[in-house]
Amino acid sequence: MSKRYLWVDVETTGLDAKWDYLLEAAFVFTDTDLNIISEHQTLFRPVRNPYEQEPTEQSERYEWKKTWLDRMNPYVLEMHTVNGLISDIVNRWNDNNGLTRPDQHRNVAITEVIRQVDALRNHDILLAGSSVAFDHDVLKNNNMDYTILRQLHYRRLDVSSIKEDLLDTDPELVHAYQNSRKVVSHRAMDDIKESINELRFYREHREVKENV
Repeated sequence: MSKRYLWVDVETTGLDAKWDYLLEAAFVFTDTDLNIISEHQTLFRPVRNPYEQEPTEQSERYEWKKTWLDRMNPYVLEMHTVNGLISDIVNRWNDNNGLTRPDQHRNVAITEVIRQVDALRNHDILLAGSSVAFDHDVLKNNNMDYTILRQLHYRRLDVSSIKEDLLDTDPELVHAYQNSRKVVSHRAMDDIKESINELRFYREHREVKENV
């Protein structure tokens, strides 16, 4: 059975996969040659658990917003301020423009991911990304276990693990990539594209070395 990769990246208020808020997620389907099949991305209302009541009054919304912002340590707060993620969420929230809670399945992007997984059911679909175990756990804790994760192959493709091996076996290759890479934005879709490019770089340059 042929394979496909489902690349995923999430942005959150911190590194606690269970309790931190999910802010943004992106998904990219590729074949094993890293050709893109489809792309999907979405922002979420930062809600930690599906039973938390959503405020309706403007004053309550301010306190609600303050709550999820206060969960970020100074490093994460600065990062998501600079990359525009916080302002994107606040503006979409204030405009009442389609932000869904992570546990709600009417989200258009998530619906499309589920549909794409179903369309590729004749393939083994491997979850892919960088340090993708964290992304997996965040999605699982936001009720995407049965709808997406359990439809995937049990194996994963983790670019971070490949890099760790190369640091032991071919550190010059890793350093060459790091010198060529662009600045990481810490936005979900950009980070996925960066992971795909990193894997492509390792593949292409190892092939060159093997042919020398």
